[in-house]
Amino acid sequence: MQRRKFLIGVGSLAAGTAAATGTGAFNFANVERSGNMQVSNGSNAFLALKPESDYARQGNNGIMALAFDETADVAGTGINQESDYSFTGVFSITNQGSQSVGVWIEDNDGDDAVNWYATDSDDTSDFGTSMEGSGNAYPLDVGETVFVNVTILTRGKAKWNDLPDTVNIKADASAGSTD
Repeated sequence: MQRRKFLIGVGSLAAGTAAATGTGAFNFANVERSGNMQVSNGSNAFLALKPESDYARQGNNGIMALAFDETADVAGTGINQESDYSFTGVFSITNQGSQSVGVWIEDNDGDDAVNWYATDSDDTSDFGTSMEGSGNAYPLDVGETVFVNVTILTRGKAKWNDLPDTVNIKADASAGSTD
């Protein structure tokens, strides 16, 4: 009789183990696959950046650069100390993706001397629509373009020569148009 109880117990244990492991549930997986991803230059990317003035240019590496100094394609050699400047239509951002996005600009300007503004054409001197920081995301539907105006305000700034050297253009679908 003991043998029969033992066999029933072993059989129940085996069935329970099979049921527990047969569910297909897992806690963690690390699956490696090969893929083919390519990086596009700034004007062909999902979020296309295009120089629109002498203060912006597309480098050989496809990265757009901004220059308000002697490297710009203008006669002057830079921003005056203790001065304020505004530039219209410096560059454009076009949504070439498949969904609406909100775009904004962040820079490493601790003194807030450089400010970024959105406008609907390259020759509009509108400095009322800030696009600096995620709270000022500018909505772009698929195929739409925004032009970027820039102010550089060094008058009264403690570190007038500490202008940003990094500018990040960010996009988020959750900040896009709700139409």
